[in-house]
Parts: sequence; structure tokens; C-alpha cells
Amino acid sequence: TSGCRDQTPTTAARMGSKGGLIPVRFLVTLGQMLGIIFLLYSKGDHVRAALPFDYDKEEYKDAERSFEAAIGLSIAFLIVELIGLLAGVSLFFTAVAFVDSLLHGLGCVLLVMFITNEWRSETLWILFPFISLVPFVCEVWAFVAVFGLQVMPY
Repeated sequence: TSGCRDQTPTTAARMGSKGGLIPVRFLVTLGQMLGIIFLLYSKGDHVRAALPFDYDKEEYKDAERSFEAAIGLSIAFLIVELIGLLAGVSLFFTAVAFVDSLLHGLGCVLLVMFITNEWRSETLWILFPFISLVPFVCEVWAFVAVFGLQVMPY
């Protein structure tokens, strides 16, 4: 024997720059949650922007319900994602962390634009698949991988 220690890298060393994805993912997910919550306070402006000039109460209520449904689903999906992240279910899935960080970061930017430019309420449904649904599906995949398929990413 050469007397040298085993040169296999530790888990922390193997993570390298991937370790930075965890705090980034957490921060952009929280940022998007705040953006979605802020939409609740400005929903009237966005709903009115989506309606014709001579709208009636029924049209307003329908548009408002649709907007609230998109906000509610987004919040529910974000809560599931935060539970998965904080419970460690998807913590070490690099692909999930990357996709979530990218899409939630994009979501933060788009929600700021949505609020400040008073976009029409139905635009949230256009953004929804990209900023809420895809990250949620990735999180569900991580839950299935860990609990159903017994995959341990670390």
C-alpha cells in the first residue's frame, strides 16, 4: 500500500457548484410565491384590463373567478413544491433544482412585469404552464421517485 488515503471525493465535494442551486431554488420559489400573493391585491386592475369597456357584473365575476382559480392553483402548487424542498424529497435532484430555479426565476420576472404593467388577467393562464405547472410536475416526479421507486439521489 502506498499509505495514501482513499481519494474518492466526499458528497460535499461532488456537489461543487450544484450546492448553490438549493438556496437559489428556495429564494426564487419564495419570490414567486410573494409575486402570486401580490396579484391578489391587484386583481381588480388585471380583471378590468381583460374586459371590454362596457362589461357587466356577470362578465366581471367570471373573469375574477378565472383569475382567482389561476392564483389559487399557483399557490397550491408552490406550497407542495416548498414542502418537497424543505422535507428534502427533491433537495438533491439536480435536474429538478435546475428546472425549478430557472422557471421560478422566470416566473418572478414575469410576475413583476405582470403587476407593474397591469397585464390582462387571462395572461396568467398563458404563463401558468411554464411558471407553475412544469415545476409542480417535476416536484411530483421527485416524490414518485423517492417514495414510489425508492430512488435516493444522494
